[in-house]
Amino acid sequence: MANLDRSIVVVAGGAVGHVSMDSRQPLPVTDIPELELKAVELAWVGQGPHDEHLPTVAEAERLLRTAGSALTVIAGAPGLGKRSIGLRTGWLVAHDPPTTDGKPLQMKEIRPDWEKPEAPDVSLLPQKSGVVYLLDVASEIDGWADSVSTASALIKHAEDLRRVNSYLVVIADERGWPEEQSGALSGVLVRAKTRPSPHRVAAEHLKHVYGVPDRASWVESFPPGPLAHLLTNGHDSR
Repeated sequence: MANLDRSIVVVAGGAVGHVSMDSRQPLPVTDIPELELKAVELAWVGQGPHDEHLPTVAEAERLLRTAGSALTVIAGAPGLGKRSIGLRTGWLVAHDPPTTDGKPLQMKEIRPDWEKPEAPDVSLLPQKSGVVYLLDVASEIDGWADSVSTASALIKHAEDLRRVNSYLVVIADERGWPEEQSGALSGVLVRAKTRPSPHRVAAEHLKHVYGVPDRASWVESFPPGPLAHLLTNGHDSR
């Protein structure tokens, strides 16, 4: 039975049909910072440290555009740029939507402020039309008491999102998503395995985000020094 502790349900029949009101508020939604959107639009790097192609964004975008659940889950260790992958994937879908007016979808981030983080109430996720939602649960997913039920509820929620032309991109950690439990759960998952080339990332940001291409040439012109491995092998929090 659903948790109705903070709910008020009003049911009306007759000519007005069925009406219900729930006092529980959806999870808060915030705008994606413009600087981040500019970076994934203009300064995206799809090559790894050794110029190898990184397929994660293409795989995640394919999942969002495939019929069924409008969900992709991006999993991986810290430091692989999962948030940027999620934003790039969302940006591509938002700016090439299957709509008749040609307008881009909105992009929003859901703050996972669950009342019980160990048992997320997926029914509180927003469900507006024409939105690509980003939900980062990487720091909490290991604490889910029933990860299979929660993950399955996210898939069901994303099926409803597709009906209103919206999408959900979930950022997970390396092992928390229970992909081994069913084909449905594994079918929405993509894995980030290699971080983008940090030298290319720095150069592209200097050129296209900060507007200082002359400084980008410093990164591109000089050969890697004795500490270059810190860029290639280092990890950040995402």
